[in-house]
This record gives sequence, structure tokens and C-alpha cells, in this order.
Amino acid sequence: MFLLLAFSNTIFDLLSSAVSTPDPSYQFAESSHHSLARTTGGRFKVQYFVNPQQFTTHPMSTSDSGNARSPQLQRFEKGVEERWVNWKYSECVRSKEIVERQVENLRGIFGIGADWEKIDKLRKETIPSCEELRKKDIRI
Repeated sequence: MFLLLAFSNTIFDLLSSAVSTPDPSYQFAESSHHSLARTTGGRFKVQYFVNPQQFTTHPMSTSDSGNARSPQLQRFEKGVEERWVNWKYSECVRSKEIVERQVENLRGIFGIGADWEKIDKLRKETIPSCEELRKKDIRI
């Protein structure tokens, strides 16, 4: 009986430690729900917004004292940066594809009647998401 009780306590401890508090929600744009601005402490220094009440009561933020970021907060912010890079990269690629389709339409068949001025103008325009990646030294 004692062995069964000790074994059940061990299983209970393992299960309770496996269940952790989910990460707080965040966005890259401020909203009424996500109004607390934060900047990641990693390489890219990405700004993100969290729900103030949810974030300040979360265990990972309560262990964030001053400039020292807890390992949990570092892991969370690494995920924030990865998501931001993937989002901007996808947006950049999608925008480049749109520009190329517009260029193809302006070029016409075999270049006959092509509007080369508009094509040059399109190709010289900057794509905001691509520029944001370049500013953070991310190759596209």
C-alpha cells in the first residue's frame, strides 16, 4: 500500500510539473487588449504588444527583474522574434511576387508596347517589409 501511495505521488508530481502556464498572447500592433509595448532582448529588438494584466501576472515576467531576463522570458522573446522574421519574410516575398506580376503585365508579349518607365518605377519602389528586414541585417 505504501509503495502504491509513493508511486501515485511521484506520478502526480510529474504530471503537475508537465502542465505549465501557457505563454501570454501578443501582437505586433497595439490594440485595446494588447496595449503594453515591449521590445525583445534578442538580436533583432522587435517591438511587440502584450495584455498588461496577463503579462505582469505571468510567472515569466514576475521573474524579470530589471535588465536581467529570465530564461523563460528569453525563450518566449526568441519565439516572438522568429515569428516576426517569418511574417516579414513572407510579406516581403509576397510583395515581390506581386511586383513581378505587374512587371510582366506591363511588358506585354515579347516586350512589344511595353511601358518601360512604369516598369523601372515599379522595380525601384521599396517594399516596406523587405526594408524592415534589411535594417535588421536579415538577407532576403
